[in-house]
Amino acid sequence: MHGEQTFRHHRPIVAGDRLVATLHVDAVRSAGGHSMVTTRSEIADEAGQPVCTATSTIVVRGGDA
Repeated sequence: MHGEQTFRHHRPIVAGDRLVATLHVDAVRSAGGHSMVTTRSEIADEAGQPVCTATSTIVVRGGDA
C-alpha cells in the first residue's frame, strides 16, 4: 500500500535529457503490525548533476520487518 511520496526538483526535466536513477533503501521498520519501507531515488543527468530526489514509503500490510 502506498504510504507517502515526495519530490524535490533541483532543476526542470526537459525533452532530450538522459537521466540516471540510483535507488537507496533508507529504512525498513515495523509499525502497528505492518512493515514500512522507505526508498530514495537520486536522479541525475549524464554529467552527474542532480535533477530530482524522489522519496517514497510503501506499507506492507501484516508484514514483519
